[in-house]
Amino acid sequence: MNRPVRIALKTAGILLSLFGIVALAILVILPSDWLQEKVRNRIVYEVERVSGGRVEIERFQFDWKTLTAEVAPFVLHGKEAAGEAPLVQADSVRVGLKIISLMERRVDLASATVLRPKVNILVDANGRLNLPEPKLPRSGSTDPIQLVVSLKIKRLIVEQGLVHFSDQTIPLDVRAENVNSDLRYDVTGPRYYGFLRMDDLHIQSAKRIDLGLHMESKIVLEKTRVHFESGRLSMAKSVVDFSGEINNLRSPVIAIDVNAEGDLMQFAETVAVNRAVPVTVFSTVADAK
Repeated sequence: MNRPVRIALKTAGILLSLFGIVALAILVILPSDWLQEKVRNRIVYEVERVSGGRVEIERFQFDWKTLTAEVAPFVLHGKEAAGEAPLVQADSVRVGLKIISLMERRVDLASATVLRPKVNILVDANGRLNLPEPKLPRSGSTDPIQLVVSLKIKRLIVEQGLVHFSDQTIPLDVRAENVNSDLRYDVTGPRYYGFLRMDDLHIQSAKRIDLGLHMESKIVLEKTRVHFESGRLSMAKSVVDFSGEINNLRSPVIAIDVNAEGDLMQFAETVAVNRAVPVTVFSTVADAK
């Protein structure tokens, strides 16, 4: 055996040994309590940094065999006063991960299941919500956009949810595919703006809606106003394009411009409008017979 071949074989043997050591370390470390505590602390840090709220997680578990992570319970405190229920609390949040690239550290969310979440949206006397603001370091940059929150989830499930808003409690169950959002935080507002898109959206609520559709919208969220720059709801036989805004969140006034086409009975049979909220709708309708 000549010398170059021996060197190549020896190099291959060293590399295989190193890979074996790394694989053994992964098998030992991944299931360990040490790593799970590190990941738990990282989750708390990142959620608090992005949301600006205070996070509580009692238990974190990660099944490295199925790439499934779960936190239970999950609590996010906003700007609500002491003694008030937190902004968000859920019995558990479970996510399934899909590794796209180990080299680039790219991981997608294959699924996310939120069990029994309670969302407590409060509005103060000035019409401001109890939503916190991101914890951002001071920057000398002239770019006001200092945070971008991008999220992609293949399958989203919200089970047995409750939303408290304006002295009302609304039960809510949600199922959606291909959830895709990109929200940017503008410190000069302050405000969030960006887009939200999802397929096969099913919203079930005893008081509001029960339908399945594709939804996409460009949205601006400010302290006292929600503005829909554009939006589209589409079902098999109908499409609704809309734009408008919700002002004065303490006593909401909704002004929406709607352009609807198709078999609108698909929406009429499933959507229940709360007549207690003042709504101004400017509509253009084209029925498909």
